[in-house]
Amino acid sequence: MINQIKSFLKNILAKFNANNPKHYFYLGLVILTFPYLFWIYLGENSYVVVFDNLDHEFIFIKQLIESGNVLGFRLDENIIGSMNGIPRAFYRTGLSFTFVLFSVFPDIYAYIIQHYIVHLIGFVGMFFLMKRYFIKDNNLLIFLIAICWGFLDYHHIQYGISISGQPILLFAFLNLLHRDSKWYNWVIICLFPFCSFMPFTLPFFIPILVLIAVRHYIYVDKRISYPFIIGIISIFCINLAIEFPLVYQKFFSDLVSHRTINTLRYFEIDITKKSIFGIIYETIRRIYLFGTFESTKGMQHLGNIQIKFILIAFLSLLYNKKFLRKTLPLVVLIVGIVLWDFLGASTLKAIGVINDFSFRVNRASFLLSFLWILLLVMILKELSWKNAFNKNFSIVIISFIFFFIVFDNGKNGGELVTNIKKTIRKNSDSNLPTFKQYYSTHLYDKVKEYVGDDEIKKYNFLVVGLFPNVAHYNGIKTLGAYQNNYLLSYKKEYKKIIQPELDKNPYFTHVFEDYGHTCFIPYLIEKKRSEILKKTNENKIEKLDLNLEQAKKMGGKYLVSYVPIENYHNHPEVKFHRTFETENSFYKLFLYELL
Repeated sequence: MINQIKSFLKNILAKFNANNPKHYFYLGLVILTFPYLFWIYLGENSYVVVFDNLDHEFIFIKQLIESGNVLGFRLDENIIGSMNGIPRAFYRTGLSFTFVLFSVFPDIYAYIIQHYIVHLIGFVGMFFLMKRYFIKDNNLLIFLIAICWGFLDYHHIQYGISISGQPILLFAFLNLLHRDSKWYNWVIICLFPFCSFMPFTLPFFIPILVLIAVRHYIYVDKRISYPFIIGIISIFCINLAIEFPLVYQKFFSDLVSHRTINTLRYFEIDITKKSIFGIIYETIRRIYLFGTFESTKGMQHLGNIQIKFILIAFLSLLYNKKFLRKTLPLVVLIVGIVLWDFLGASTLKAIGVINDFSFRVNRASFLLSFLWILLLVMILKELSWKNAFNKNFSIVIISFIFFFIVFDNGKNGGELVTNIKKTIRKNSDSNLPTFKQYYSTHLYDKVKEYVGDDEIKKYNFLVVGLFPNVAHYNGIKTLGAYQNNYLLSYKKEYKKIIQPELDKNPYFTHVFEDYGHTCFIPYLIEKKRSEILKKTNENKIEKLDLNLEQAKKMGGKYLVSYVPIENYHNHPEVKFHRTFETENSFYKLFLYELL
């Protein structure tokens, strides 16, 4: 197989013409597609990002499909599986391309196909945007920028092209602004809402489009582009129609989300405890290291572009006043979004615009990856490619960026590279569970067989040591969940179960009260969310304090733990049943019963 791939690539390069942009485009498609062949080959034995992915969004899709209410027309009907049922209105819309894939293909292949399509659209959109509006005469630079964007990895892959599709959406709107109303522009605009998630981009992308149109009207063309206006109205209306569960829950129902009592302490810095110089320093530091104020959390979700290399190149052009004037609007926009990231919500609250934080107004940061790439384009264009030194400097900068995008093995990426390594070198990265190992269906089947179908259907489980969503995936109902939207009344009831554990540590209370998505026994928070508790680890809990009567009142009868709970092995209200493991299992499960 390796020899055939080498021969194939050799033939492509032999026919490559550096002056033909189509050749660069096809080469990019081949390069982008190549790693996915390894991933598809591994299937369930491949590595998939866990953080905010397998432990979170993945299960929501599965729950909705299995509920029979995926389209969401029965909004007040409960989705069974966690928290004694969550109203359908609290979940995302089912009118999404994502649900089509997961309904047709096995979960892992639906995920891989979705991943590929998302990044393919990213590459294609960026290539055409650069070629038509930014870079006229440098095919290599177009190719390098597009391939960087195509490989950029980020979380929330189930939210489709919310990030990767920004270039192709801008491409379509710029065409309309220049009175190019070809059919494909309208297809892009009308299909974008079905392949993305409205809260991540639309509220922030439309204002930028309006600013672009105003600038175009003032400095370029005094005529109003009515197709452009119709395009904005169209994408706005289609998004509202598609996201009807969100609209209904927010404006037309009596359902109260736990998000309504979220506070600023989890999402923003406490500016009252910092001087103006401290805020300025913190902003500059975060921009240099991560490109957004959300620190490493932000770049896990937005993609790690390594902003420091872009800033180095930008600083090398500070002497050029013409360049500074040209890039000033973009730089102001980037800095403004970073400032908004940690000052926006508190500012809106201070002036009385909002009283709750159920909607994250700081999600304008989801535009930052695209804006940083646009700044990089303007920098590289300014550097003269006729000058050998500047040309080499440009290639070094973008090569470093590409290297970190592709080979970053942090929490937010590394899927493609890791799976290539798994294919070539067996048992590589053994500390990372595969898709199959993470969900451990065979292990949970043993638990369900031992407990019995009647008990599984009738009672809820408590889960310790890993996100309860893994149990959901395997058809076990749980009281806790890692859930981004659920009833506030349920949060108050569940809090009674874990109150003794919350009292042990103020940080546990802070996360639960001010954030609340992690509505489960807080041992995992203590061990860090990213830690995977392998069966070879020697972790154990000396003393777990829970309100067991409240758990039983809410329908709980069993507790499954990924580590032994010492005080529950000889407890008058708890019975230890047995341990579950297999030779190839990643975890070890300890089953307890509440008496």
